[in-house]
Amino acid sequence: MAAETNGLPRSRWYLALALVAITPVLVAVALREGFAAEIADLLRFSLSMLLMNGTVLVVAWLPFHQPRSANAPRAPRTAVALAACAGGGALLVTATIAPGAWLAGLAMFACYGVDAATGRDRGLRWIPLVLGLALMVCWVFAGVGRWDAVLWWSLALALSAGLALNAASKAGDPGRVTRRSLSGALAGVGLLCSIGAIVLAARAPGAAVLIAVEGAFALVLMQRAARSFGQRGVFGAACAACTLASVVFVLAV
Repeated sequence: MAAETNGLPRSRWYLALALVAITPVLVAVALREGFAAEIADLLRFSLSMLLMNGTVLVVAWLPFHQPRSANAPRAPRTAVALAACAGGGALLVTATIAPGAWLAGLAMFACYGVDAATGRDRGLRWIPLVLGLALMVCWVFAGVGRWDAVLWWSLALALSAGLALNAASKAGDPGRVTRRSLSGALAGVGLLCSIGAIVLAARAPGAAVLIAVEGAFALVLMQRAARSFGQRGVFGAACAACTLASVVFVLAV
């Protein structure tokens, strides 16, 4: 079991790599210039995210660390010092961006840290992670000078996604899903798609219709997945629905 090893679960490494890879793409989308965007912005945000994830990985690793002797410190000083330096460096790299954007980055960093420290098998589950992803969008768009007030709604989308994923992952048996878990997942996905469609209705009607249609399809698919695949099917469908709707929302802003 992962808790008995001295290493991190693979999912934590995959998440860190995904966040680092997504950052330059998000910067390019925010600047609407593809990868011909300002190289300084690409490097600044990518380096900051890389350093942040270095700290987050250490925070996530500490519970798995087993001291070699009874007198050894529970948390290796070198690892903690490196994590602190990486975290400080991540904040310093983006110190020249707008204060609001910098604070959004700090809040994002805190959300990722809470997610790493608590683990998604406990009470908070997915909410810190999805809030961190929403704040990541705010951080990048505000940091490159392309802030739009509509992006505040990304926080509402994130909370809805967190509720959906939290409910979908609660059932103890992967082969079945409780009615309460399914209802919570359906409500979260329905709320997310409703907010996205309503907010974009006047600004980007095509994207609003796409989110609404995708949401309706997802609600039907999740119920079928519950019957055929149980909890894993519901969670996979909810995750896909939340991701697709969120991507459409960001691209339409």
